[in-house]
Amino acid sequence: MAFCPKCGKEVNGPFCASCGAAMAGPGGSVQQVAPPKKRSKKMLWVMLIIVGGLVAVIGTAISNSGGVRSPQVGGNECSLNSTSYLELLKRGDAAAPRYWKSGVRPVVLFSVHDYNRILQGDLVQANGKPYPLARVYYRYEVESSTQGGIPIRKRWDVVLEPNSPNLNGTPCAIVALNEAQ
Repeated sequence: MAFCPKCGKEVNGPFCASCGAAMAGPGGSVQQVAPPKKRSKKMLWVMLIIVGGLVAVIGTAISNSGGVRSPQVGGNECSLNSTSYLELLKRGDAAAPRYWKSGVRPVVLFSVHDYNRILQGDLVQANGKPYPLARVYYRYEVESSTQGGIPIRKRWDVVLEPNSPNLNGTPCAIVALNEAQ
């Protein structure tokens, strides 16, 4: 039994009755050709399921590991304001309170010697709900002195509202300086 290599139909002579392709080989004999293999849709579905499973596993791994996060919580302006505030305190500059929100009483640390950012994130209320105006915090380990001159090392959260202007007129005002828990 011979099959047309072009269309795959059974051929009983030197030419395919369906497509007209020549079937005669060298010497005029009919070639014995196996029917072309049909592509299986089942294999396509198996591949789609495997690829879909891999995408799901990779997506879950990324989300469980913290995912792809923006480099600056609250934006670059909040990051810069929190660091600038501590730098001005370190220098003893009287302009440090200008990074605070209008109407909020600034908190000042005495004699800041050094600081190091260790954490940052979005801030929520104690009940787990977000603040009416979004807030972010930057946690620093600060080496400073008490009013009495005793050296201390504490962790402080500089809390900012990204959408509130500070006294300098730039966005991301400081609204609190809390001792970290």
